[in-house]
Amino acid sequence: MKTKFEHAIGDLVICKYELDYYVRLSPFLSDIAPVFYIGIVIARQSQLLVFYERDFIYEVLCTEGNRRYFAKWEVEKLSL
Repeated sequence: MKTKFEHAIGDLVICKYELDYYVRLSPFLSDIAPVFYIGIVIARQSQLLVFYERDFIYEVLCTEGNRRYFAKWEVEKLSL
């Protein structure tokens, strides 16, 4: 089964890390408010080294100037 990328390079997106798959080591982590990032998709990777085999990874240049990596379920396209 071949899945296509949902977002194109150059798309304006909003991203949020989904931390539910991480093990919570401290009860203080549950008090942290979710952080959203807005940026532009600059690359799409299908080499799967970090996440599960079936998922694609997007490289996003965020508004604060950092490059961040998100799985497809953490990225949503912004409509203008």
